[in-house]
Amino acid sequence: MPNITSEEKRNRGQSNGNSHNGEESRCDQYKTGEFKAVKWGDRGYGFLKNPHGKNIFVHVKAFKGTKLTRLIVGERYEADYVESDKGTGLMALKVRPLHEPANV
Repeated sequence: MPNITSEEKRNRGQSNGNSHNGEESRCDQYKTGEFKAVKWGDRGYGFLKNPHGKNIFVHVKAFKGTKLTRLIVGERYEADYVESDKGTGLMALKVRPLHEPANV
């Protein structure tokens, strides 16, 4: 059986054994950072912004495994993120609060 590189596995859609929130093909490409919530919409999505002004798209599915149901504008979060498959910018894979959010 020939050896298959990680790149070939990604191209074939095979798991390399390190799943990140169901994003198997991009699990070794994600980055982690600290962000401030700048917007949350009624349809289950919003945006985080890093100190350098980069926006990260957040969908409610990125809250899996946390008690979060939405972002609170102005609060700080930690997020694992990747470049979108569609080339539209950065997208959060997992979002965690840095501390307990203030009461809204």
